[in-house]
Amino acid sequence: MLASCRASSRILRCHGALQSSRFPAKPWSHRGLSSLSDFKDADADGDGKISLEEFQAWQRKQKPTIQVAQDMPREYWEMSNEVLLLMAARGNEGAQRERMVREVMSKTPCSWDEAQPIVEDIKKTALTGSGVFEVPYYTNLALGLLSGAICLPLIFHLPTVEWFNEKFVTSDEPPEKDLETSLEVSIWAWNWMEPLIGTASFVLLVCQFSRAQMLNIGLRPYGRRVFDLQVTRLQQKYPQFNGNIIEDFLVGALQKQSVMY
Repeated sequence: MLASCRASSRILRCHGALQSSRFPAKPWSHRGLSSLSDFKDADADGDGKISLEEFQAWQRKQKPTIQVAQDMPREYWEMSNEVLLLMAARGNEGAQRERMVREVMSKTPCSWDEAQPIVEDIKKTALTGSGVFEVPYYTNLALGLLSGAICLPLIFHLPTVEWFNEKFVTSDEPPEKDLETSLEVSIWAWNWMEPLIGTASFVLLVCQFSRAQMLNIGLRPYGRRVFDLQVTRLQQKYPQFNGNIIEDFLVGALQKQSVMY
């Protein structure tokens, strides 16, 4: 009787070892490999064991299930802190705002809904005075558009060319037969317009080159200095919040308002 029990015990142990070696489904069940059919599909070489490479190859062939689709995050508040950090680092405005919301929730403390008006107040503070900082940009934009619009009649429109020549150039006017078309007018006007346009283009090129060198050596142009001032102002007004999160939130707020410097 004792010998029979020992033999049965050995058989059960062998059967258990065989099952664990041939069908080790449990370690993978939480990752999708939960049935014998899945196990056979993943066991590419048919040796009764699944290597990591076989499992990864099997996973790459699997399509999302309905449950996976239903569990997909659709709003920023559904995402994890790690995902929000990665998205915020890539400049996503929604992720930057959600990080600010969670920072407010952490330091206040308060609920997600209660943090919304606080974040809106921070945003209003961030955008306060941005119109003053934009004046140089709007000025340069207006000058650029105006210069481009003025150049056309000053080169191709005979009455305008004659007026400009009389007031500012006093060049000899060509015979009437040489001013019959706009292109002939432009040949005459180009004598004094070329130095003006060429010089303006060279000045702009030098400014761009100088700005690039400033960035290379760490000197910050006007826009970056303005941004730093705004960041400092926010951090001084809200010292209880993390400075990096405030800076990211300001970047997103300015981008959404199209006033990023």
